Amino acid sequence: LKDTHPVAISPLSQHANPFELTGPAQTRAMAAAARSIAAALFAGCFRLAAADPSCAAAPGSPSTCLPAKTEAEVEAEEAAEAKDMEVRLLHAAMSVSTKDEAAQQHRETEHRSFQEARLVKYKEWAAAPRTRPSRASDWTTGNNSFTSNDGLLCFEGQSRATEGYLALKKAGITGRLFDNATVQPKTCAEQGYTLNGGPDNC
Repeated sequence: LKDTHPVAISPLSQHANPFELTGPAQTRAMAAAARSIAAALFAGCFRLAAADPSCAAAPGSPSTCLPAKTEAEVEAEEAAEAKDMEVRLLHAAMSVSTKDEAAQQHRETEHRSFQEARLVKYKEWAAAPRTRPSRASDWTTGNNSFTSNDGLLCFEGQSRATEGYLALKKAGITGRLFDNATVQPKTCAEQGYTLNGGPDNC
């Protein structure tokens, strides 16, 4: 087409490479390239039709071809077609952009909700009551605490002797229960400490 019927074709090199762009910029570059190609094709086809010798009517018979269009008519149709294509491509670009923005807003909302939930958990943790550390806290194997069945606050990892003592104490048995273990006048909880080590050693 270009060789036989020269037309003004805008080389694609004048446009940004659509495949090196993303998002709306890519859509705009593709639209510009498409408009250039469409305009060249329309112009070339109209000129071919006008120059086609078969369109010349034989003497006494009607022409089977469309009448040749003037340059102004061709340009007007090209402009209308290009405008229509631009509108459609712009609409498509806006639709894609809207979807991208909606997805981004959804991600931001999820992230904000996650951060707020973490803040709530931290505030709950910070507001939770703390027990006074035991003077023998280095003896324990962990810092997780639990409440025994007689109401004493105990550390996990204490000896089986302590667990046995708690069971005996709940049954009302007091006094010297194990070797090297004595019953304090007050319970560990009453003294403000946590039970640690052996029977009522605070």
